[in-house]
Amino acid sequence: MQNHCDMTDKQLARAAANGDRAAFDEIMNRYLRRITMYAAARTNNIHDAEDIAQDTFLRLLQYIDTFDDKYPFHTWLFTIAYRVTISNYSKKRTVSLADVSVSDLISNQDESPDNDWIWGAARKIGNESFTVLWLYYKEEMSTAQIAKVMNRTHVWVRVSLHRSRNKLATILKNAKADNSGQKWCVKKKVSVERI
Repeated sequence: MQNHCDMTDKQLARAAANGDRAAFDEIMNRYLRRITMYAAARTNNIHDAEDIAQDTFLRLLQYIDTFDDKYPFHTWLFTIAYRVTISNYSKKRTVSLADVSVSDLISNQDESPDNDWIWGAARKIGNESFTVLWLYYKEEMSTAQIAKVMNRTHVWVRVSLHRSRNKLATILKNAKADNSGQKWCVKKKVSVERI
């Protein structure tokens, strides 16, 4: 029997579909935090994010036998998370800040505080634009994978990514006076860095 830690995501999905509980647990170990962070960034509420992550993994458990291993597993999982998040928005039109903020969740990672501010600025450009940026930069998905997750065309994702970068650059440029006079520039694949 192969150690679950050494298995690929696709192998784990196949094993979980065959009833291997330890394989499903390993999938959760690999993706729970990433799905929760994605949902928290979308909802700006850690409690809603935890609910979305839980619902995502419940749906994963329910539909894991439908996974087609011709495609990347993480793309399929984030498609589920994206749809659960949208469903959550439909049920809950109001979004409130919880006692634990998204920045508290993100700051537990090895990231600088500047990135928290940047993602806060990115939230101002709209949900779809934010999602495209998040999946591209934080989850390091290709534009083709993002298109699959969001059920959009590859061209739409590329154009949206370009426009989102420009919108974010404008927001950061306008905010430079509010941020101790520091200058910011948008760099491709590096997201945003101070110059």
